[in-house]
Amino acid sequence: MFLCNLSAVLTAWALWRSHVLLLSSQAVGLPLISAVWTVDVLSRLLTGHHLIGGTQYMWDARLPLFTRLLSLYHVAIPLAQVAALRRTGYDRRGYALQCAIALLAVIAGRLCGPQGNINYAFTDPILHRAWGGPITHVALMVAGLTLVVYPLMHGALARAFPPPPRVPSAG
Repeated sequence: MFLCNLSAVLTAWALWRSHVLLLSSQAVGLPLISAVWTVDVLSRLLTGHHLIGGTQYMWDARLPLFTRLLSLYHVAIPLAQVAALRRTGYDRRGYALQCAIALLAVIAGRLCGPQGNINYAFTDPILHRAWGGPITHVALMVAGLTLVVYPLMHGALARAFPPPPRVPSAG
């Protein structure tokens, strides 16, 4: 499962179960990547060219229009995450949890085979090339997420939202 799809499912679960840590982890993972997705779709709509790539499937007539339109969750879910974090606060441990989820998801993507390039486990999303052998490539993709993308979102979320209120432990 792609990290974005996984994030949609985990965000829904977190909202349903009022799980602030899980919600926070998904807010670390999805908004920045969704913003890039949105810019790429808008670029294609306005100029006819993809700025970055990765959204070509949105114009693939072999896929049903309804299926393609479901990808608009890339716009809606980050907004829902922000609205929920305004109520609950941002759990700073979400960064570490999302790093662990990303590691497992990229490894799982590698096990699925190269045909779908799930979680960019075979070629990177920008230059569309493999970096070294399997272990090196997976390590670099995870490093890009955990050392570049996620810290940017973690920092922004930590500044924008207070920590959740502490619940006294029973005992």
